[in-house]
Amino acid sequence: MTAGLFTVMFSIIAGVGLGNLEGVNLRSERNLFVLGAGLYNGEFNGPVNTPSQTFNDIVNSMCSTPAAVSLMTCLLLDLSIPAVPGERSEEGWQQQE
Repeated sequence: MTAGLFTVMFSIIAGVGLGNLEGVNLRSERNLFVLGAGLYNGEFNGPVNTPSQTFNDIVNSMCSTPAAVSLMTCLLLDLSIPAVPGERSEEGWQQQE
């Protein structure tokens, strides 16, 4: 029973998350790379070991959640890889308003 509820709940959450991609041009290789790399790197949860224990705790807590790692990876790649007009989701969201 619980497994069935979790399956339905996480399916709905994933569907809503993918529904937010409607304003993104998924025919662009840049956008496919950003999305694919973010999903792939979401599995990173290795420990960070530096001399600062406070820094280690902060980074390890952020990297312990795959969704947070995916978000940070996608955000970093989206802001650092140049885009031609119409490739970023900002234009798509502005057109819908």
